[in-house]
Amino acid sequence: PSDKVVLDVEALGDAAALLSQRTTYRELPMAWVVQQVERVGGFRVVATKTFTMIITAASLRSQLIFARAEAEHVTDAELKRALLTRVQRLQVRLETFRPHHRGLSYAVMLERL
Repeated sequence: PSDKVVLDVEALGDAAALLSQRTTYRELPMAWVVQQVERVGGFRVVATKTFTMIITAASLRSQLIFARAEAEHVTDAELKRALLTRVQRLQVRLETFRPHHRGLSYAVMLERL
């Protein structure tokens, strides 16, 4: 159930951004970031670390704020209304959400050359 809520919130933000013809937020793979740093030059990768992400109701609420803001830019009134209704329904589901471990995040430490 927790995974479903997380996926629903993430999908709603992506859908609202796409339907409003605006840019969606994308995380970049660590390997790609390291490759770009090495390719561009001027920095050296000193260390990398991966860690488990902890998803909280607060972080999901932030994503719903983003989804609501993006939905406001949707020009089709019926579609906009449906997206905003979905935001409200997901907000209610977050009232009982407990912190959830899902996926990995990372940090890359750089040194200027």
